[in-house]
Amino acid sequence: MSALPNEPHGPPDTTTLHMLIYSFLLHNNCGRTAKAFARTCGLATSSCLTNGTAPKHLLGTVGREAQQGKRPAAKANVCVEAESDTERANKLIDHHIECLRIRQSICSSIENGEPEVALDLLTTYFRAVLIPPEQSSSPLPLRREFNATLLRFRLDTQYYIELIANHQELDALVFGQRTLWRYPDILDTWLDHSGFLPQDNLKSEVVPREELKLKRAEIMQHITNVAALVAYPDPRKSSLAYLLGQERRNELAAAVNSAILQTLNFPREPAMVTLVRQLATTSACLFGMSSSSRTSAQQSQDDEQDAARNRPWVLDMFVNSESSDDAFIQ
Repeated sequence: MSALPNEPHGPPDTTTLHMLIYSFLLHNNCGRTAKAFARTCGLATSSCLTNGTAPKHLLGTVGREAQQGKRPAAKANVCVEAESDTERANKLIDHHIECLRIRQSICSSIENGEPEVALDLLTTYFRAVLIPPEQSSSPLPLRREFNATLLRFRLDTQYYIELIANHQELDALVFGQRTLWRYPDILDTWLDHSGFLPQDNLKSEVVPREELKLKRAEIMQHITNVAALVAYPDPRKSSLAYLLGQERRNELAAAVNSAILQTLNFPREPAMVTLVRQLATTSACLFGMSSSSRTSAQQSQDDEQDAARNRPWVLDMFVNSESSDDAFIQ
């Protein structure tokens, strides 16, 4: 059977492969490896990061660089342009690593019981996580604003919990009255405005009224629970001790990390993981079709091999080897 006329030949484009790996390393907080890989494979000395063909999340700028609006100036000479591409690529890589380190600092602060530090860093570098840019003048709750408000609520309640854990009950009471109890009022305002519109005509980005009601009830219940911590001489020995657990900190840090990645236009999961997942699924389907005619004696052994082959692909050993290390190659 002859090949199709447009069928590609030769090895895949190495630049695309390098981009997949580099993006994966950034996504999973492997800063040292990402920087070393970019230098080794040539991303730092080529124009692939600066010619507009790179993924969107590798082209944008945030934080201090975005606020100052700094962009390298283009020059006319061809040789100078080549040098300028290399310089711009290195600056962009340094910027990626700087954003990664700030992101790590935010998550580490939450995991270490310092959500107020995380809030300060978020306000300085990733303000859109807490306060999305206004998309309209409508008083209706848009999805991005709704999600940002819920995330801020989780950070504020965690701060209240940390105050209790550090035996600062009076500070916790003041903070609770001034901050936590304003969230039900925010939901009430949204509910009031959403009541004037037919729910079947709402745009997809507007949060439905029923979801607002459900979330308000959850917020009220959560405030009641965290506020009750102050009543116990030792909250860690109470029925609400789970609120002070490390697992809760880790879950919040993961949620904040995901929100930051979203504002940076990163995909929900690295493209390389998606490709591996698709490859595993395709291989499993093809293997299942080819093995359908095998004998029952062979099938038992094949099933064991299939089970091992189809276990969820985990990256913990690879990702966590550097995710908690804040020492980076300079």
